[in-house]
Amino acid sequence: MHNLKIANNIINNRINSINKKSHGGNKKIDINLYTEECIKNSKPFYMHKEKEGKSTYSTGFSLLVCISFLFALAWAPFSNIATILLQKRYNITSISAGRFMAAQEGMSLVLTIVVGCISDYIGFKLLFVALGSLTMISAHLLIFFAYSSPAAPIFLLGISGPLISCYWPCITYLVDADSIGSGFAIFTCILNVAYCLSPLMVSALALKDTSFDSVEFFIVCVGVISFLAVVALAIINSRYNL
Repeated sequence: MHNLKIANNIINNRINSINKKSHGGNKKIDINLYTEECIKNSKPFYMHKEKEGKSTYSTGFSLLVCISFLFALAWAPFSNIATILLQKRYNITSISAGRFMAAQEGMSLVLTIVVGCISDYIGFKLLFVALGSLTMISAHLLIFFAYSSPAAPIFLLGISGPLISCYWPCITYLVDADSIGSGFAIFTCILNVAYCLSPLMVSALALKDTSFDSVEFFIVCVGVISFLAVVALAIINSRYNL
Protein backbone atom coordinates (compact mmCIF):
# COMPACT_ATOMS: atom_id res chain seq x y z
CA MET A 1 0.00 0.00 0.00
CA HIS A 2 2.86 2.36 0.85
CA ASN A 3 4.58 1.63 -2.47
CA LEU A 4 1.29 2.24 -4.32
CA LYS A 5 0.94 5.67 -2.72
CA ILE A 6 4.50 6.53 -3.70
CA ALA A 7 3.81 5.43 -7.28
CA ASN A 8 0.64 7.53 -7.45
CA ASN A 9 2.47 10.58 -6.10
CA ILE A 10 5.20 10.16 -8.70
CA ILE A 11 2.61 9.87 -11.48
CA ASN A 12 0.76 12.98 -10.28
CA ASN A 13 3.98 14.98 -10.07
CA ARG A 14 4.99 13.85 -13.55
CA ILE A 15 1.61 14.86 -15.01
CA ASN A 16 1.60 18.24 -13.26
CA SER A 17 5.10 18.92 -14.54
CA ILE A 18 4.10 18.09 -18.12
CA ASN A 19 0.93 20.18 -17.89
CA LYS A 20 2.88 23.19 -16.63
CA LYS A 21 5.24 22.93 -19.58
CA SER A 22 2.29 23.13 -21.94
CA HIS A 23 1.80 26.78 -20.74
CA GLY A 24 -1.93 26.44 -20.27
CA GLY A 25 -2.53 25.01 -23.71
CA ASN A 26 -5.56 22.99 -24.67
CA LYS A 27 -3.66 19.72 -24.55
CA LYS A 28 -3.84 18.29 -21.04
CA ILE A 29 -2.87 14.83 -19.88
CA ASP A 30 -5.60 12.73 -18.31
CA ILE A 31 -4.33 10.95 -15.18
CA ASN A 32 -6.42 7.83 -15.77
CA LEU A 33 -5.12 7.36 -19.31
CA TYR A 34 -1.57 8.02 -18.18
CA THR A 35 -1.86 5.48 -15.34
CA GLU A 36 -3.24 2.85 -17.71
CA GLU A 37 -0.29 3.35 -20.05
CA CYS A 38 2.15 2.93 -17.14
CA ILE A 39 0.45 -0.29 -16.06
CA LYS A 40 0.58 -1.71 -19.58
CA ASN A 41 4.30 -1.09 -19.67
CA SER A 42 6.22 -4.12 -18.41
CA LYS A 43 8.75 -1.91 -16.62
CA PRO A 44 7.00 1.23 -15.27
CA PHE A 45 9.20 4.28 -14.84
CA TYR A 46 8.67 4.33 -11.07
CA MET A 47 10.30 0.89 -10.76
CA HIS A 48 13.50 1.81 -12.54
CA LYS A 49 15.19 3.21 -9.47
CA GLU A 50 14.50 0.08 -7.44
CA LYS A 51 16.49 -2.04 -9.86
CA GLU A 52 19.29 0.48 -10.15
CA GLY A 53 22.61 -0.93 -8.94
CA LYS A 54 21.33 -4.50 -8.48
CA SER A 55 23.39 -6.04 -11.24
CA THR A 56 24.86 -9.52 -11.32
CA TYR A 57 28.23 -7.90 -11.73
CA SER A 58 27.85 -5.29 -9.00
CA THR A 59 30.54 -4.74 -6.41
CA GLY A 60 28.44 -6.33 -3.68
CA PHE A 61 27.80 -9.48 -5.67
CA SER A 62 31.46 -9.83 -6.65
CA LEU A 63 32.50 -9.45 -3.02
CA LEU A 64 29.94 -12.04 -1.92
CA VAL A 65 31.35 -14.47 -4.50
CA CYS A 66 34.83 -13.91 -3.04
CA ILE A 67 33.47 -14.52 0.46
CA SER A 68 31.92 -17.83 -0.57
CA PHE A 69 35.20 -18.86 -2.21
CA LEU A 70 37.20 -18.01 0.92
CA PHE A 71 34.85 -19.87 3.24
CA ALA A 72 34.95 -22.95 1.00
CA LEU A 73 38.73 -22.69 0.86
CA ALA A 74 38.86 -22.63 4.67
CA TRP A 75 36.23 -25.32 5.27
CA ALA A 76 37.20 -27.92 2.69
CA PRO A 77 40.80 -28.58 3.92
CA PHE A 78 39.58 -29.41 7.41
CA SER A 79 36.95 -31.78 6.03
CA ASN A 80 39.65 -33.60 4.06
CA ILE A 81 41.93 -34.25 7.05
CA ALA A 82 39.61 -33.85 10.05
CA THR A 83 39.82 -37.37 11.49
CA ILE A 84 43.59 -37.62 11.01
CA LEU A 85 44.09 -34.14 12.44
CA LEU A 86 42.07 -34.88 15.58
CA GLN A 87 43.99 -38.09 16.14
CA LYS A 88 47.34 -36.31 15.92
CA ARG A 89 46.33 -33.27 17.95
CA TYR A 90 44.44 -34.97 20.78
CA ASN A 91 45.87 -38.49 20.73
CA ILE A 92 42.50 -40.17 20.22
CA THR A 93 41.51 -43.22 18.20
CA SER A 94 40.12 -43.08 14.68
CA ILE A 95 36.74 -44.25 15.99
CA SER A 96 36.58 -41.38 18.49
CA ALA A 97 37.62 -38.90 15.81
CA GLY A 98 34.87 -40.20 13.54
CA ARG A 99 32.31 -39.82 16.31
CA PHE A 100 33.34 -36.22 16.90
CA MET A 101 32.94 -35.44 13.21
CA ALA A 102 29.55 -37.15 13.15
CA ALA A 103 28.50 -35.01 16.12
CA GLN A 104 29.58 -31.88 14.27
CA GLU A 105 27.57 -32.79 11.18
CA GLY A 106 24.55 -33.66 13.32
CA MET A 107 24.70 -30.29 15.07
CA SER A 108 24.97 -28.49 11.74
CA LEU A 109 22.01 -30.42 10.38
CA VAL A 110 19.73 -29.25 13.19
CA LEU A 111 21.13 -25.75 13.65
CA THR A 112 20.95 -24.92 9.94
CA ILE A 113 17.15 -25.05 10.16
CA VAL A 114 17.07 -23.09 13.43
CA VAL A 115 19.49 -20.40 12.28
CA GLY A 116 17.72 -20.12 8.93
CA CYS A 117 14.36 -19.48 10.60
CA ILE A 118 15.87 -16.92 12.98
CA SER A 119 17.69 -15.04 10.21
CA ASP A 120 14.52 -14.97 8.11
CA TYR A 121 12.60 -13.54 11.05
CA ILE A 122 15.02 -10.85 12.27
CA GLY A 123 17.16 -10.27 9.18
CA PHE A 124 20.80 -9.15 9.59
CA LYS A 125 22.10 -12.13 7.63
CA LEU A 126 25.60 -10.69 7.28
CA LEU A 127 25.79 -10.42 11.06
CA PHE A 128 25.18 -14.17 11.29
CA VAL A 129 27.89 -14.76 8.67
CA ALA A 130 30.35 -12.58 10.59
CA LEU A 131 29.61 -14.42 13.84
CA GLY A 132 30.08 -17.72 12.01
CA SER A 133 33.48 -16.69 10.71
CA LEU A 134 34.63 -15.62 14.18
CA THR A 135 33.38 -18.92 15.61
CA MET A 136 35.26 -20.85 12.92
CA ILE A 137 38.46 -18.92 13.62
CA SER A 138 38.14 -19.60 17.36
CA ALA A 139 37.61 -23.31 16.74
CA HIS A 140 40.68 -23.65 14.55
CA LEU A 141 42.80 -21.69 17.01
CA LEU A 142 41.82 -24.22 19.69
CA ILE A 143 42.80 -27.05 17.34
CA PHE A 144 46.06 -25.33 16.40
CA PHE A 145 47.13 -25.04 20.04
CA ALA A 146 45.50 -28.39 20.96
CA TYR A 147 43.75 -26.66 23.84
CA SER A 148 41.36 -28.65 26.07
CA SER A 149 39.49 -31.57 24.53
CA PRO A 150 38.35 -31.89 20.90
CA ALA A 151 34.75 -31.42 22.06
CA ALA A 152 35.15 -27.62 22.33
CA PRO A 153 36.35 -26.91 18.76
CA ILE A 154 33.95 -29.47 17.31
CA PHE A 155 31.08 -27.77 19.12
CA LEU A 156 32.16 -24.38 17.75
CA LEU A 157 32.48 -25.76 14.23
CA GLY A 158 29.01 -27.26 14.51
CA ILE A 159 27.70 -23.77 15.23
CA SER A 160 29.81 -21.89 12.69
CA GLY A 161 28.65 -23.88 9.65
CA PRO A 162 24.95 -22.91 9.89
CA LEU A 163 25.86 -19.30 10.68
CA ILE A 164 28.14 -19.02 7.65
CA SER A 165 25.51 -20.56 5.37
CA CYS A 166 23.37 -17.45 5.88
CA TYR A 167 25.27 -15.80 3.02
CA TRP A 168 23.28 -17.86 0.49
CA PRO A 169 20.04 -15.81 0.77
CA CYS A 170 22.09 -12.64 0.27
CA ILE A 171 22.45 -13.54 -3.42
CA THR A 172 18.83 -12.59 -4.11
CA TYR A 173 19.41 -9.12 -2.65
CA LEU A 174 22.41 -8.39 -4.85
CA VAL A 175 21.25 -9.58 -8.27
CA ASP A 176 18.42 -8.68 -10.60
CA ALA A 177 15.33 -10.89 -10.54
CA ASP A 178 16.14 -12.01 -14.09
CA SER A 179 19.71 -12.97 -13.09
CA ILE A 180 19.12 -15.09 -9.98
CA GLY A 181 19.69 -18.35 -11.86
CA SER A 182 23.00 -17.23 -13.30
CA GLY A 183 23.96 -15.79 -9.92
CA PHE A 184 23.55 -19.15 -8.19
CA ALA A 185 25.37 -20.82 -11.10
CA ILE A 186 28.37 -18.53 -10.58
CA PHE A 187 28.38 -19.36 -6.87
CA THR A 188 28.27 -23.09 -7.54
CA CYS A 189 31.16 -22.87 -10.00
CA ILE A 190 33.27 -20.83 -7.57
CA LEU A 191 32.62 -23.32 -4.76
CA ASN A 192 33.64 -26.21 -7.01
CA VAL A 193 36.87 -24.39 -7.86
CA ALA A 194 37.61 -24.08 -4.13
CA TYR A 195 36.85 -27.77 -3.59
CA CYS A 196 39.22 -28.66 -6.45
CA LEU A 197 42.04 -26.52 -5.08
CA SER A 198 41.61 -27.69 -1.49
CA PRO A 199 43.09 -31.24 -1.81
CA LEU A 200 46.02 -29.89 -3.79
CA MET A 201 46.79 -27.24 -1.18
CA VAL A 202 46.42 -29.66 1.73
CA SER A 203 48.72 -32.22 0.14
CA ALA A 204 51.32 -29.54 -0.65
CA LEU A 205 51.26 -28.19 2.92
CA ALA A 206 51.14 -31.61 4.61
CA LEU A 207 54.05 -32.87 2.50
CA LYS A 208 56.43 -30.57 4.38
CA ASP A 209 54.58 -30.58 7.71
CA THR A 210 53.08 -33.87 8.85
CA SER A 211 51.81 -32.25 12.07
CA PHE A 212 49.33 -30.21 9.98
CA ASP A 213 50.33 -26.99 11.73
CA SER A 214 50.70 -25.24 8.39
CA VAL A 215 47.24 -26.41 7.31
CA GLU A 216 45.61 -25.07 10.46
CA PHE A 217 47.54 -21.80 10.17
CA PHE A 218 46.34 -21.48 6.58
CA ILE A 219 42.72 -22.08 7.63
CA VAL A 220 42.95 -19.43 10.37
CA CYS A 221 44.44 -16.87 7.97
CA VAL A 222 41.74 -17.50 5.35
CA GLY A 223 39.11 -17.24 8.09
CA VAL A 224 40.41 -13.82 9.14
CA ILE A 225 40.37 -12.60 5.53
CA SER A 226 36.82 -13.92 5.16
CA PHE A 227 35.69 -12.01 8.23
CA LEU A 228 37.21 -8.78 6.92
CA ALA A 229 35.49 -9.34 3.56
CA VAL A 230 32.12 -9.78 5.31
CA VAL A 231 32.65 -6.52 7.21
CA ALA A 232 33.51 -4.76 3.93
CA LEU A 233 30.36 -6.11 2.29
CA ALA A 234 28.25 -4.95 5.22
CA ILE A 235 29.66 -1.43 4.86
CA ILE A 236 29.41 -1.22 1.07
CA ASN A 237 25.92 -2.68 0.77
CA SER A 238 24.23 -1.38 3.90
CA ARG A 239 21.40 -0.06 1.69
CA TYR A 240 20.37 -3.61 0.82
CA ASN A 241 19.63 -4.50 4.48
CA LEU A 242 21.52 -7.79 4.27
